[in-house]
Amino acid sequence: MPVSRPIRVAAVAALLATALAAPATTHAADRACTLSASIKAANHSPHADKHFYVTVTTKPSTTTVHAKYQFLFNGNVVSTQYVQNDKNFHFRGRFRDGLLFPPHAIGIALTVRVVLTSVCGRKTVDWKIKTVK
Repeated sequence: MPVSRPIRVAAVAALLATALAAPATTHAADRACTLSASIKAANHSPHADKHFYVTVTTKPSTTTVHAKYQFLFNGNVVSTQYVQNDKNFHFRGRFRDGLLFPPHAIGIALTVRVVLTSVCGRKTVDWKIKTVK
């Protein structure tokens, strides 16, 4: 028995409404995620011309994160440097890097800022330092 046109239109409209009401989330970027990060170092007094190691940890640890450094003096960015001299440095979960401060930085209070960017958002973490001999 053939179905009348008004019933077919109503059935198609109901299917469309159901499909539009509950979209499927299949991509990681579509899911809600929040980037959290921390920075750790041995102390706040790096020695001039010696490696000062920092460790940056992010969560979720499965998300690829881009990182770069900014150095601040009195709250103003005075330099931007790239992790391991790589503009495209990416990592997941954690990385460790050694920073070198020159002798003319002795006694100057700076903030090392790590700028992190991922599909989950943008985050900055700061570590205040004052270079010593």
